[in-house]
Amino acid sequence: MKRFLFIAVSVFLSAALLAQPKVQVSKYEHDFGTFREEDGRQSYNFEVTNTGNAPLVIQNIVASCGCTTPTWTKTPISPNGKGVITAVYDPAGRPGPFNKTLTVYTNAKPETVVLVIKGEVKERERTIEEMYTWPVGQVRFESNHLAFTTIKKTEKKIKVMPVINTSKENVKIEFDPTPAHIQLKAVPEVLKPGQKGVIEGTYDATKNGNYGTVTDIARVKLNGVPQENMW
Repeated sequence: MKRFLFIAVSVFLSAALLAQPKVQVSKYEHDFGTFREEDGRQSYNFEVTNTGNAPLVIQNIVASCGCTTPTWTKTPISPNGKGVITAVYDPAGRPGPFNKTLTVYTNAKPETVVLVIKGEVKERERTIEEMYTWPVGQVRFESNHLAFTTIKKTEKKIKVMPVINTSKENVKIEFDPTPAHIQLKAVPEVLKPGQKGVIEGTYDATKNGNYGTVTDIARVKLNGVPQENMW
C-alpha cells in the first residue's frame, strides 16, 4: 500500500513539473520603416501564443525608454491560446533612427523575452516661432542668451546665435555699450525683410577679473531704438 502511494505521488509530482507554459511570438522585431514626425504615434501588435500545457501569464513589460509604451493581455493565456503585446512609439521631438527594446516578463521558462521596434523619423518642418523663440521688436532670436560655458582666464571664445527679421522693413541690429570683455555684433548688421543672420558674441576672459559664474546683460537696439527686452 505504501509503495502504491509513493508511486502515485511521484507520478502526480512529475506531471505537475511537466506542466509549463511556453511563449511563442509572431515575430521578435518590427521595423516601422521611415515615417514623418507629424504622422504621430506608431503602434504594432505582437501576437503571443502559449504553446505550452499550462496557463501563460505576462507579468510585466519594461520598455527601454519613455518614448515607447507597452500594453498587453492581462488575463492568463490558456494552452494554445493567444494574447497581444502592443508597442506604441511616440516620435514627437525625436527625429532620426531609433531602435528600442521591450523586455517581457512571464511565468514561462525562460522568464524573459526581448522584443525590438525600430524605424526612422523624418523631422517635421519647424515654425519660425519654434526655431527663433525670443521675439524682440521686429526680429526674433534663437534664444535670449549666449552661453559661453567654461572659459579659461587666458582664453577668448566666440559664440553665434541665429536671428531673423520677421518684419516687412529693413532692421539694423545694434547693442548698447557692453563691458570691455564682451563684444556683440550682428552679421549682417542690417537684415532685410525675412532675412536670416547671426549675432556674434566674443568673450575675452583676459579682460575680466571675475571668477565663477558670471552674467552680463546687454540691451538690443533696432534701427537705433533701445528695446525693452534685455539680452
